[in-house]
Amino acid sequence: MLSTCTLTTVNENSTIDSEILISPAGIVCWVPSTYGGHAKVVFLFKPHRVAREVLINAGFTVKYYRGRDALIDREWVASELKDADVVVVTPYQAVDELLLRAAPKLKLLMIHGSGYDRLDFEALSKRCVCVANAPDYVADAVAEHALALTLAALRNVVAGDKYVRSGEWREGAAPRKFLGLQLAGRKVGIVGLGRVGAKAAALFKAVGASVTYWSRRRKVEVEHALGIRFEGLEELLSTSDVVVISVALTPETMGLIGRRELGLMKEGALLINVARGEIIDMDALIEALQEGRIKAALDVFPEEPLPKDHPLTKISNVIFTPHVAGYTLESVIYTGRYVAEAIIGYFIERRVPPTALNAERCVECLKKHHSKR
Repeated sequence: MLSTCTLTTVNENSTIDSEILISPAGIVCWVPSTYGGHAKVVFLFKPHRVAREVLINAGFTVKYYRGRDALIDREWVASELKDADVVVVTPYQAVDELLLRAAPKLKLLMIHGSGYDRLDFEALSKRCVCVANAPDYVADAVAEHALALTLAALRNVVAGDKYVRSGEWREGAAPRKFLGLQLAGRKVGIVGLGRVGAKAAALFKAVGASVTYWSRRRKVEVEHALGIRFEGLEELLSTSDVVVISVALTPETMGLIGRRELGLMKEGALLINVARGEIIDMDALIEALQEGRIKAALDVFPEEPLPKDHPLTKISNVIFTPHVAGYTLESVIYTGRYVAEAIIGYFIERRVPPTALNAERCVECLKKHHSKR
């Protein structure tokens, strides 16, 4: 694999302007000098060392931001992006006209994760930039987190932890106030059957729940493979004990779960959101929670970080995590490796990333960039 190649310069007196990558297996890969060893990759966050090592071993120059991702220094951006061939961002970092202007030589934009709702595609369309994400390696982590939030809410894990720490626990085993609910035998409705939704459906089935789903496009093959059933959104909301939001954020799904939809949910039902905060009407959710009609467990919010004095933080029948559903050691390593190998594939093998979001444009840009060498 090219990620294990080491860089060796051809005879300095050679008239061929090139370099060679030699892998431990003895495979020789020719690399144009304007790519591979001379391409610069800039991460707008600190990537795992695996990703850095894969790229450095392939001859790329790698720079990354060492501060807090949410507060990137504009001077650093201007300095590092001016000669960057590749920029790697998280799904939560905005890519707008301002950032693109700072990177006049940009050829490839990689998202270290699946979400791409923070990209300005109109601005990107004006440039010859290939855009790709890495959706496969976070799905397991996000699906597991959906299950974890569900169990934590049904079994009063957060409240129970606080109760023990506070010293209030005096009545022996099984305090009545912490009587929980079992997930086995309950109905779980999955809203959005993409990678995460399908993984979540399998997990919930494994613990004995009955699973149905709604998606903008019915997926019969996945239904049959998982043994789940398609339902209309209204039916799913009105009959499910647990509703898991795992649909992608698009103009069509913005505010998908509003006051009317929340009103359809069963009394005491649990709403889980591991997708994007903007999919749920937050004012309507706060109202439903304050009335005690439903419960919720949220990993994502329209405003992040969630302000300390936000109305949600004053409500007891909701639990939170700070947008970490996809953040595991395994997902970080695997995603980083995929991103690195996609970069190598694009610049050295002249191959469009399999997860390109604008594949046709990538082909055009690949030809254009390589014709200039």
